[in-house]
Amino acid sequence: MPERSGNQLAVAPAAVINTYRSRDGEWITVTSATLRSVRNVARLLGLPEGEFATARQQHARRGELDEGLRNWVAERGTGQCLEEFARAEVVASRVFDAADIAADPVYAEREDIVTVDDPDLGPVRMQAVIPHFRQRPGRIWRTGPALGQDNHLVYGQWLGLSADELADLEKSDVI
Repeated sequence: MPERSGNQLAVAPAAVINTYRSRDGEWITVTSATLRSVRNVARLLGLPEGEFATARQQHARRGELDEGLRNWVAERGTGQCLEEFARAEVVASRVFDAADIAADPVYAEREDIVTVDDPDLGPVRMQAVIPHFRQRPGRIWRTGPALGQDNHLVYGQWLGLSADELADLEKSDVI
């Protein structure tokens, strides 16, 4: 039975898969699932590539690779890490926060963030329906109901309360 393993996947086939905090406090995710990419990580860390030639060798030393990457990333800024990972052909990316996602051109092009008018708040930017389906695309039609706005739907249609029962609940300030 897989147990908790932090940011790693407990049953991941990859010898390297985790997130690491850079010197400037940003998170970087690194995944190396092929023999070559793990050897690239070893080379980047200054470890002898020959000692990471097989999957068995790589898995046996994944703790060393993880600790090495944790220290290596912590000593560098995010930009430098990403440049060096790219040069070494190691799959890595900065982990986006909500502000990054809202400003990212790829998310905008995919229409993953939409603007919906709210009667009280005005225009509100929020996540679109994901995943995007071609034949039956979803859509965001409101930010959320006002307090009590859906009482007739929920109590009347869904729960089957009569109009009189609903009126009694409203009169008694239950809803």
